[in-house]
Amino acid sequence: MKILSIYPIYILLFYLLNYILINNKILLDNYHTSPHKKFLGKNSVPISGGILFFIFFLIYLENLIFKDLIFFFCILLIGILSDINRLTSASKRLLLQTITIIFYISLSDIYVNETRLDLLDSFLENNIYFKVLFATLCILILINGFNF
Repeated sequence: MKILSIYPIYILLFYLLNYILINNKILLDNYHTSPHKKFLGKNSVPISGGILFFIFFLIYLENLIFKDLIFFFCILLIGILSDINRLTSASKRLLLQTITIIFYISLSDIYVNETRLDLLDSFLENNIYFKVLFATLCILILINGFNF
């Protein structure tokens, strides 16, 4: 209930902060920095979304523990390094994300236990390596899909 009551205020603050960042030319991504960013056109795009999303986690999620914060911060750092063109290789970025996620899964014991697909569920029941691989793949898809 706390999130629902404060959510409109957060969206307004998010919009205002992005407006300020764009007007002051802070944390902007320019299409000249990388050839695969030509779809941006002539406009610069703020790269503050991940930072604001991280702040959202800090404010609204009450039960975050230290390893969760470290994981979120590592993923944020990988995204920021990619956005400011310090980490230009997509394969290196994917490798760093995969390593970070595997460590997080191993420390947190977060697995997918049931998919309602009998064959996949039997693999998940009998093989810990497949559990880790499947959970890693799911989180990777979630992170990279969210980035679009």
